[in-house]
Amino acid sequence: MSVAKEKRATWWKMFYHQRAAIESVSDEDAGAGLKAAFRYFDGEDISPESLTAQAFTVFCVIRPYIDESFQDYNSCIESGKRGARNRWGKDSPPIDPHSPPIGCLREAEADILSSKDDRESRADKPCTPTRKKYGQYGWVKLTDSDYNRLLNDLGETEVKRCIAYVDESAQSNGNKNKWKDWNLVIRRCHRDGWGLSQQQSQPPQQPRRTGRLIVDEDGEERVIFE
Repeated sequence: MSVAKEKRATWWKMFYHQRAAIESVSDEDAGAGLKAAFRYFDGEDISPESLTAQAFTVFCVIRPYIDESFQDYNSCIESGKRGARNRWGKDSPPIDPHSPPIGCLREAEADILSSKDDRESRADKPCTPTRKKYGQYGWVKLTDSDYNRLLNDLGETEVKRCIAYVDESAQSNGNKNKWKDWNLVIRRCHRDGWGLSQQQSQPPQQPRRTGRLIVDEDGEERVIFE
């Protein structure tokens, strides 16, 4: 008896830049944060109160890429369905919705395509979510899920401030910092308070006052401000 394949995302990405945050906490907190990530991957809710601040930081470093894995999985399934409809049209054979995916195709769709006489070659193109440009100069690029998570975690005002600051910084030096993971850069901007010291050091602008010159009864000129 064959074992049915699990119909869900089965992996997520980890990157080298995450090491700094994980190394900054104790082994106990790092382990607790990693365990929380696995629970979240299994569909459990993780509240900040259930972890120490350090462990929750580790979890937050990992969570965006778990969410991205879910989104990529769902995008691949929808892409496979569209591919079958475009190729077969109304004559498309019924596809078992529970058929496990292979790349961006379902297993049943792959069997149908491989049985055709023409055996057209297909490139194995990964399904990647579309990233939109943000900021005046368009350097900051975020997927819809990245942007929505930032709004939820940081608030709209802070997200817009950080996007504007990071976008202007990249424009001023041609992105010499080689920023690529803009979601992470925006979070670092918030965490480290980039640009806040400059805003606080600028004195508030005084409102302009306008006046007009008059001559009084004694023949002396005076300026009356309105």
